[in-house]
Amino acid sequence: MEKIISSKTIEKLESLPASISTLSNSVEKLEKNYFQFEKRYAARIQKLEAAMTAQMTILKRHEQLIEEIARKRSRREKRKPSEYNLFLKDKMSAGMSMVDAVKAWKEKEGGSSSTSSSMRQPGQDWQLPSQQY
Repeated sequence: MEKIISSKTIEKLESLPASISTLSNSVEKLEKNYFQFEKRYAARIQKLEAAMTAQMTILKRHEQLIEEIARKRSRREKRKPSEYNLFLKDKMSAGMSMVDAVKAWKEKEGGSSSTSSSMRQPGQDWQLPSQQY
């Protein structure tokens, strides 16, 4: 039995090499476009990766600084009280009022119990800065 090939089948077979050629050209164009796309975006991806690396480095440095500051704060010693503060504390713990303790300090240091010029005395008239000129 012999198979008979129809004219339509023959036309399809004859047009097959042209179709293959067209498909081959299309594949080549797609490959070319893909490689161009890959080149273009590969550079952008590298730039983004470099930027992310830089940001991570900065973040790590900030974390180190925060840890260092926290360690320094925890190690900070309390300031020693001044001689003045110790004197007042002793006098006040002995039952003296703060005003009397300050007067005693002034007598001890300078021999006078007058208040400083920055303290307001009863009955003293004060000029406002705008009234001085």
